[in-house]
Amino acid sequence: ACRVTDYLLLVLCIIIVAIVTLSITLTVKGKQEPKPNVVLVIADDMGHNDIGYYNQDNDIRTPFLDKLAGSGLRLDNYYGQSICTPARAALFTGRYPFRYGMQGARPLLYGAKIGLPLSENQLLPQIMSEGGYKTALVGKWHLGYASWDYTPLKRGFDKFQGMYGGFADYFTHEMAEPESPGLEVFDLHEQTLDADGTVVETDEANRKLIMDTYGVFSEKLFTDKAVEIIEAHDTRD
Repeated sequence: ACRVTDYLLLVLCIIIVAIVTLSITLTVKGKQEPKPNVVLVIADDMGHNDIGYYNQDNDIRTPFLDKLAGSGLRLDNYYGQSICTPARAALFTGRYPFRYGMQGARPLLYGAKIGLPLSENQLLPQIMSEGGYKTALVGKWHLGYASWDYTPLKRGFDKFQGMYGGFADYFTHEMAEPESPGLEVFDLHEQTLDADGTVVETDEANRKLIMDTYGVFSEKLFTDKAVEIIEAHDTRD
């Protein structure tokens, strides 16, 4: 089935934090060193056994992730949140979600009048931006959109393409919440910031986005966009 009917939304979030120019440097023990580029990928609502190197039955294969794990650092002892919104809130704030009211057994639903509190103003992308990084979010936001101030470009990201909510059809990109049967709301946005910090998102651009992406599998759509942003970055900035 195309529609998402539960909370197992695995591959709708690729977060690129830091497309950074090598000309931005920091001093480390008196030596000028380039800041590293950082690509952070999140697959939320993911079971412990849903990745190849943990799956003893070999019925789930993730060769690229297995390769990364084999050549990198694996964190096998940690605390995490089991569902979308609290998991993202914890990652971006570095704090337990219950400290600012984002805990609970359910993620944010369509039309929610709340979001990650604006008092949480030291989010990961904001800190990265203050450190001289260019930031972009591709995929699922799911931390609220009650007003522009709650949306990604007002929380530290320079670019955003993706969905505000957490339940979407993989091919039509319409919201598909179990609690709202028959809801047909196109939830795919492409936004940038202009010179004075205003979010730029036009109806014309969204109509084109709808036409261009209808029928494109979300994983491919977001992966291609992430690669496009990385490759288009001007290292002379």
